[in-house]
Amino acid sequence: MNFQVKLQAIIEEMEIQFEESRTFRSIKTGEIIVVTSDDLRAAEDEEPFDHLPDWEQEDKKIANDVVENFENYKELPTKNEVGIERS
Repeated sequence: MNFQVKLQAIIEEMEIQFEESRTFRSIKTGEIIVVTSDDLRAAEDEEPFDHLPDWEQEDKKIANDVVENFENYKELPTKNEVGIERS
């Protein structure tokens, strides 16, 4: 199943990337998501997160899905890899 993603949406996400994050596109939904490296490491280590606030639990669930279903995601390059500069 192919989803069209607007290039502008990808560029906007890449512009707001920070050093310790990775950006992915869901192959199933076309959604662009940003996941912190810390959340990905916690997902790989299967650290429990049910004691965290709701917003953090949602971030952890997304990271878990990326780790558990990596084949459903395409990692996007960083802004440094493509030379995006903030104006």
